[in-house]
Amino acid sequence: MGDRFGHPKPPGQRDRLYVGCGLNSRGLDTLLGDCLDAACVTHGEIPRGVQAVRRFGADAEYLFLLNHNAELVTVGQLPPAAVDLLTGRPSGTEIELPARGAAVLRRPLRTEADSPLRTDGAVDRPGTGTGEGRI
Repeated sequence: MGDRFGHPKPPGQRDRLYVGCGLNSRGLDTLLGDCLDAACVTHGEIPRGVQAVRRFGADAEYLFLLNHNAELVTVGQLPPAAVDLLTGRPSGTEIELPARGAAVLRRPLRTEADSPLRTDGAVDRPGTGTGEGRI
Protein backbone atom coordinates (compact mmCIF):
# COMPACT_ATOMS: atom_id res chain seq x y z
CA MET A 1 0.00 0.00 0.00
CA GLY A 2 1.11 3.52 -0.53
CA ASP A 3 -0.14 6.96 0.30
CA ARG A 4 -3.42 8.26 -1.10
CA PHE A 5 -1.64 9.24 -4.31
CA GLY A 6 -0.25 5.74 -4.91
CA HIS A 7 3.35 6.49 -3.92
CA PRO A 8 5.07 3.64 -2.04
CA LYS A 9 5.72 4.16 1.66
CA PRO A 10 9.29 4.35 2.94
CA PRO A 11 10.64 1.15 4.54
CA GLY A 12 9.61 0.73 8.16
CA GLN A 13 6.26 2.50 7.85
CA ARG A 14 3.27 0.24 8.28
CA ASP A 15 -0.26 0.57 7.01
CA ARG A 16 -3.22 0.54 9.33
CA LEU A 17 -6.80 -0.16 8.46
CA TYR A 18 -9.78 0.60 10.65
CA VAL A 19 -13.14 -0.91 9.81
CA GLY A 20 -16.04 0.92 11.43
CA CYS A 21 -18.83 -1.47 10.48
CA GLY A 22 -19.86 -5.07 10.62
CA LEU A 23 -19.12 -7.05 7.47
CA ASN A 24 -20.87 -10.11 6.13
CA SER A 25 -18.67 -13.06 5.10
CA ARG A 26 -18.39 -11.87 1.48
CA GLY A 27 -17.32 -8.38 2.55
CA LEU A 28 -14.84 -9.78 5.07
CA ASP A 29 -13.36 -12.14 2.47
CA THR A 30 -12.95 -9.23 0.03
CA LEU A 31 -11.38 -6.95 2.64
CA LEU A 32 -8.95 -9.59 3.91
CA GLY A 33 -8.03 -10.64 0.36
CA ASP A 34 -7.26 -7.02 -0.55
CA CYS A 35 -5.15 -6.59 2.61
CA LEU A 36 -3.20 -9.78 1.93
CA ASP A 37 -2.62 -8.72 -1.69
CA ALA A 38 -1.40 -5.29 -0.58
CA ALA A 39 1.01 -6.94 1.86
CA CYS A 40 2.24 -9.33 -0.87
CA VAL A 41 1.10 -12.32 1.19
CA THR A 42 0.26 -15.43 -0.80
CA HIS A 43 -3.17 -16.76 -0.04
CA GLY A 44 -5.46 -19.14 -1.79
CA GLU A 45 -8.98 -20.34 -1.98
CA ILE A 46 -9.75 -23.60 -0.25
CA PRO A 47 -12.37 -25.63 -2.15
CA ARG A 48 -15.67 -26.22 -0.37
CA GLY A 49 -15.51 -29.37 1.73
CA VAL A 50 -11.72 -29.21 2.23
CA GLN A 51 -10.30 -28.52 5.67
CA ALA A 52 -6.90 -26.81 5.86
CA VAL A 53 -4.93 -26.34 9.08
CA ARG A 54 -1.39 -25.03 9.34
CA ARG A 55 0.90 -25.81 12.27
CA PHE A 56 4.46 -24.75 13.01
CA GLY A 57 7.26 -26.84 14.46
CA ALA A 58 10.75 -25.75 15.46
CA ASP A 59 12.14 -26.03 11.92
CA ALA A 60 9.18 -26.50 9.58
CA GLU A 61 5.58 -25.62 8.88
CA TYR A 62 2.97 -28.31 8.27
CA LEU A 63 -0.19 -27.94 6.22
CA PHE A 64 -2.84 -30.58 6.86
CA LEU A 65 -5.42 -30.92 4.06
CA LEU A 66 -8.50 -33.10 4.54
CA ASN A 67 -10.98 -33.66 1.70
CA HIS A 68 -14.43 -34.32 3.17
CA ASN A 69 -16.00 -34.52 -0.31
CA ALA A 70 -17.07 -37.68 -2.13
CA GLU A 71 -15.09 -36.55 -5.20
CA LEU A 72 -11.52 -35.58 -6.08
CA VAL A 73 -10.61 -31.90 -5.57
CA THR A 74 -7.62 -29.78 -6.53
CA VAL A 75 -6.14 -27.37 -3.99
CA GLY A 76 -3.99 -24.67 -5.58
CA GLN A 77 -1.77 -21.78 -4.55
CA LEU A 78 0.14 -23.92 -2.08
CA PRO A 79 3.46 -22.87 -0.56
CA PRO A 80 6.39 -23.95 -2.74
CA ALA A 81 9.09 -26.42 -1.69
CA ALA A 82 6.75 -28.62 0.33
CA VAL A 83 6.84 -32.41 0.54
CA ASP A 84 3.73 -34.53 1.09
CA LEU A 85 4.65 -36.62 4.13
CA LEU A 86 2.03 -39.27 3.28
CA THR A 87 3.46 -40.00 -0.19
CA GLY A 88 7.03 -38.67 0.10
CA ARG A 89 6.58 -36.66 -3.12
CA PRO A 90 7.07 -32.91 -3.63
CA SER A 91 3.67 -31.22 -3.73
CA GLY A 92 4.32 -28.39 -6.18
CA THR A 93 1.97 -25.41 -5.98
CA GLU A 94 -1.17 -27.52 -6.28
CA ILE A 95 -2.22 -30.95 -5.16
CA GLU A 96 -5.09 -33.29 -5.98
CA LEU A 97 -6.85 -34.82 -3.01
CA PRO A 98 -8.82 -38.01 -3.70
CA ALA A 99 -12.34 -38.43 -2.35
CA ARG A 100 -12.12 -38.49 1.47
CA GLY A 101 -8.34 -38.15 1.05
CA ALA A 102 -5.69 -36.26 2.97
CA ALA A 103 -2.26 -34.71 2.58
CA VAL A 104 0.29 -33.47 5.11
CA LEU A 105 2.67 -30.98 3.53
CA ARG A 106 5.96 -30.11 5.23
CA ARG A 107 8.02 -27.06 4.30
CA PRO A 108 11.17 -25.81 6.06
CA LEU A 109 10.77 -22.47 7.80
CA ARG A 110 12.51 -19.47 6.31
CA THR A 111 15.56 -18.10 8.03
CA GLU A 112 16.68 -14.50 8.16
CA ALA A 113 19.07 -15.29 5.31
CA ASP A 114 16.31 -16.15 2.83
CA SER A 115 13.40 -14.06 4.09
CA PRO A 116 12.56 -11.09 1.85
CA LEU A 117 10.45 -9.48 4.57
CA ARG A 118 12.82 -8.84 7.44
CA THR A 119 16.17 -7.10 7.37
CA ASP A 120 16.80 -6.93 11.12
CA GLY A 121 17.71 -10.60 11.56
CA ALA A 122 14.38 -11.56 13.15
CA VAL A 123 12.25 -14.36 11.79
CA ASP A 124 8.49 -13.86 11.50
CA ARG A 125 6.43 -16.97 12.05
CA PRO A 126 2.74 -16.45 11.27
CA GLY A 127 0.40 -17.99 13.75
CA THR A 128 3.00 -18.28 16.53
CA GLY A 129 1.16 -18.96 19.73
CA THR A 130 -1.93 -20.65 18.33
CA GLY A 131 -0.11 -22.70 15.70
CA GLU A 132 -2.80 -21.86 13.18
CA GLY A 133 -2.65 -19.81 10.02
CA ARG A 134 -4.58 -19.29 6.85
CA ILE A 135 -3.13 -20.16 3.49
